[in-house]
Amino acid sequence: MLYILHGENTDQIGGRSQGIIAGYVAKGFMVKRLDDWGKMTGEKLREETQTDNLFGGKTLIVSEHLHSLPMGKRRTGLIDELSELYRSGLVEDLLLIEKKKLTALMLKKFSGAKVELFEPSKLMWRFLGNLDFNDYQTLIEKEGLEPFYILAMVNRQINLLIQVKSEHPMRMAPWQMRSLEEQARKFSLKQLLAARHELVEIEYRAKTQSKEQPLEYVLGRWIYSLPI
Repeated sequence: MLYILHGENTDQIGGRSQGIIAGYVAKGFMVKRLDDWGKMTGEKLREETQTDNLFGGKTLIVSEHLHSLPMGKRRTGLIDELSELYRSGLVEDLLLIEKKKLTALMLKKFSGAKVELFEPSKLMWRFLGNLDFNDYQTLIEKEGLEPFYILAMVNRQINLLIQVKSEHPMRMAPWQMRSLEEQARKFSLKQLLAARHELVEIEYRAKTQSKEQPLEYVLGRWIYSLPI
């Protein structure tokens, strides 16, 4: 069986993937994660996916964020290799987890998969476009989103705005670029760089300091204080 979970709603993807993995574990499967793609080669991938274990049981291969590697021959080669391992039957049970939406061409290489797309809600997109405190509260209180997920999306948005402000070329639809350019005009490059640093500090403290105020409150206070 082949599952593909993709999209930018990593909060929902995390919950769904845990459910799939738990189902396999309940059937007696071992779980092998592939997430260190930076050092992976085709030969090592074949070795890592050898699913025989000491007890003769089956193994679920969990591939995380393979398509997030930089574009090039190396990424293409690893994707083709993993696809071939599944098509040939050398890998029978495979779960692909991707933190971005895959194109139809990308999905074609894994035909026959059960594909599930997890996209942020319309409210999330609106919030990212205006970084409004009221929208943030709604995401927390009514949509029940995890603060860490919202933090990751805000961090991503700030990085996009920095790229726009720095005139760094990006590949995206014209309407998306216009929207980012309009939002970027509300900030100076200095403010955006400071915001990115502050978000890194917020995340670090939330993960390492048990006595820190809840992330929900700290992030909300930060959003409320933005000069917009």
